Order: sequence, then C-alpha cells, then structure tokens
Amino acid sequence: MGASAGAWAILALRVLLVGVERVLLRAFGAGRAPEEAAAAFFGVGALVLLPFAAPWTRGDWSLLRLAAPSGLIYAGAYWLYVSAFSRGEVSAVAPLGALSGVFVVWLASVFYDEPLSWPVLLGAGLISASAIGLQPTGGSEQGAAGRPRRRWGTAEWQMTGYALLTALTRMLDRAAARGAPGSATLYAWAVFTIVALCQCALLAARGRLRGLGELVAGRPWIALAAGTCNGGSFLLLVVAMASLPVSLAEPLTACSLLVSAAIAWLAFREPVRARWLPTLGVIAGTWLLVAGGSPLPGSPQG
Repeated sequence: MGASAGAWAILALRVLLVGVERVLLRAFGAGRAPEEAAAAFFGVGALVLLPFAAPWTRGDWSLLRLAAPSGLIYAGAYWLYVSAFSRGEVSAVAPLGALSGVFVVWLASVFYDEPLSWPVLLGAGLISASAIGLQPTGGSEQGAAGRPRRRWGTAEWQMTGYALLTALTRMLDRAAARGAPGSATLYAWAVFTIVALCQCALLAARGRLRGLGELVAGRPWIALAAGTCNGGSFLLLVVAMASLPVSLAEPLTACSLLVSAAIAWLAFREPVRARWLPTLGVIAGTWLLVAGGSPLPGSPQG
C-alpha cells in the first residue's frame, strides 16, 4: 500500500488512545450535561495541541476552509458522542461507533475513488450486524413468540448519528492530511478550538458556563487525561492519513473496542462476557475492510 511502518505505528497508538479515551469519557461525563463534558473534552484537547500547532505560516490559514466546516460538524458529532457514553454502557455503545468505518468506505469510494470490493461489502455487513447484535435484549416490549426485543435507546441512536457525522468529517480530514508538511497539527488544533467554542456558546446561551468550570475543577485529572487522549488520537489519525487511505485509517479504529471492553470490565464491571463474540465480529469485519480484494465490477479504481 506504500505506507511506511511509521504510519502503521502511529495508527496503532491512536487505537490504544481511543480505547482508553472512551472509558475516561464515561467517568468524566457521568451525571453532567453533554455540552459541559464536550466543551471541556475539546477545550483541554485544544490546549494540549496548541504548543505543537506553532509556528504558523500565512499559507497555513488556508486550512481554515477545511477546519471551519469540519469543526462545526464535529461539534454536533461529539455532542452525540459524549452524551451516548454518559447514558449507556461503554461495551455496548462503543461498537456502534465502528459504523463510521462503514460510512467512510462508501464516502471514500465516491469522493476519493478508493476501491470498493466484495470483501469490503462483506466486512461492512459484518460490522453492522455485530455492532447491532451487541445491544442487550429485554425490557417491557416483547416481539414475536414472546421473545424480548432489542433495546435501542437514546444512547444507541446518538452513537449511530455520531458515526455518520464523523464519516462526513473524515473526508475533510483526509484533504487536510494531504496538505503541506506540518499542517496536520494546525488543522487538528483549529478543529478542536472550533468544537470547544461551539459547546461554550451553547452553554452561554443556556446560562450554564459555570457548570463547565465546576466540572473541570471537580474532575481535573480526568479532564486532563481525557482531553489529552482526545487531542492526541485525532492528531495521530490526521498524520496517519497522509500516507494511508481514509478507508483504512478510520475502520482500523474499531480495534480499540477490545481495549475499551477490557477496561470497562475492569473499571466498571460491565457485563462484557456476552459481548466478546460480537466485538470480535466487528474486528473481523474491519479486517475484511482493510484486506479487501479486487474492486467490484464497475467500481472506481484506487
């Protein structure tokens, strides 16, 4: 694929950070408004990235044409992301984020002519079926023959919406990644700053900025750890996409589910035993996306 060993190492580190980030985010956002947690999450990430974003050149500011729409979409996406983890169990909600890889594959084939193959289609189907299969059964509603229906609550819909919006922003991320050397850090910082400002504006409009200060003051170390993982993982993704196709870089993030599930069991004692098989199904689907064979007849060639 022409990618260096360094690009794969960068992506592997991103996978680890994302796996840890999800669990930190649950602890950080528990019992708080999603916009408070999102503002702190991205505000800290922007501060972490700031020292690496300088020095800037005049030409670097052209990245704002990509960072501005990307940041606005991310603001909505990560409000959903934070809210989903605040409401649901990490090991059940997180796999639905892997649907972003499915959406990315389709969008990349349209916008960047990246290959679409039979293994890719099978992988996309396996990821979708496995992620949905992770949702618990039970509740008051009964399906046919008295069987319990899947519980698909607010957290699940929020994570699915996050996956779709994230896939859209990856198209912009990819364009920024292929820009001038060193521009990735400035782009990442600009995106994070825009997201944080959007969340702060929402809090200000609701008269709840004080809640943001109380959240950070009450959970400073979790805020720092979660924000650092967030900013670092996003920067690593943008850097990796400079030499890796976006249809590889995004789906591989699903491997972080194993990290999240293990930590969720250790930290929160979540019932993950029944979720290991579907989680591995998501990983297997990701492998099919990555190792996709020949393009489909009539599909665009990469």
